[in-house]
Amino acid sequence: MQVPQILRKVAWKALVISFLISLITSLLLLSPIILLLGIYRTFVWILMKLSRPDLHGFVLKVNTQLVLFSPTEPTSNIIASMVVDGPLSTDRCREIAQQKILNLKNDRGQQVYKRLGQGWINFWGYACWKTHSNFEMSNHVKDYNYSGALKLPIPCTEKDYERVLAKLLEEPWKADQSP
Repeated sequence: MQVPQILRKVAWKALVISFLISLITSLLLLSPIILLLGIYRTFVWILMKLSRPDLHGFVLKVNTQLVLFSPTEPTSNIIASMVVDGPLSTDRCREIAQQKILNLKNDRGQQVYKRLGQGWINFWGYACWKTHSNFEMSNHVKDYNYSGALKLPIPCTEKDYERVLAKLLEEPWKADQSP
């Protein structure tokens, strides 16, 4: 009975030692690579701040899904649509969106949704935010006036609406505007 317990202890110690050796070896091999990447990223950040004041930092975290492909060929679009019963002009919708979304500021006076007026460009291998110089709400809040496969039938059922909007989600963008 004693021998198996001793073997278990020896096996456990051997496992822990081999894990620690693997971990230390990996850290020793990867540390220079990680350090070089960090130095390069810092260099790009400084270069961006000095040479491109129009850029507002790297695209990070959740937003990285937006930069996997070309800015004009997205994998999907974000669409908000509404059917209005009664008089509401597109101009009034644009005005509301401008006031309530784009111009909304937090307690510190900063824009809450500043990324809505920005796009991304590639700078030395990093995706960086850039404010659109010609951002127009009319390029994003507009009447639905598509033709072909994206045309809504008249009369339009909810199923027709869902089918057409599903196709619109995959449409490519024109430069600096919604599809």
